[in-house]
Amino acid sequence: MAVSMQLAKLPSWQDQLAIASFVVTTIGFVIAIWQIRRGVRASEASARAIKATANRLAANQLLLLVPQLELLDYELDIAVRASDREGAERALVRWRYLSSKVRGVLLGLGSDSAMIERLQRSASLATLAKGVLRDNSKPLQTSTKRVSFAISEVCNEITAFSAQLSTEPGDTLTYD
Repeated sequence: MAVSMQLAKLPSWQDQLAIASFVVTTIGFVIAIWQIRRGVRASEASARAIKATANRLAANQLLLLVPQLELLDYELDIAVRASDREGAERALVRWRYLSSKVRGVLLGLGSDSAMIERLQRSASLATLAKGVLRDNSKPLQTSTKRVSFAISEVCNEITAFSAQLSTEPGDTLTYD
């Protein structure tokens, strides 16, 4: 009788199977949560890598555009010294175009808003100067004095910024 009572206290094979199922299900659930967390971390790492790559591409694009801006600054100076109104107008039109592209890249990089504002101001001054050039009543140097100064100032600033970009490792670029 004591043996049969002890046998009655032992879990049946169905109970043992239920306990085993519970343990296996719990282990599976823990593994699933662990895998989901790994997936989230991998996804976050991928997003950071994509952002770093996009920033590096934008920085490289900026490094290609800056010399073109510097060349336009030089071309405008040459045209003004030679009293070449058409050459000055071409340089001003190209400045507006390229400075807008650079502004877009800088916005994408989250760059200094003051630099972006100076680029916008130089583009606006280029538009005004182009209109004055067509008037032909003012001397070329007088018509382009303000825009030439603004362009040179922006070129100096953006050249220094691009030098900073070119010397920093790709994944530690700072644009603020």
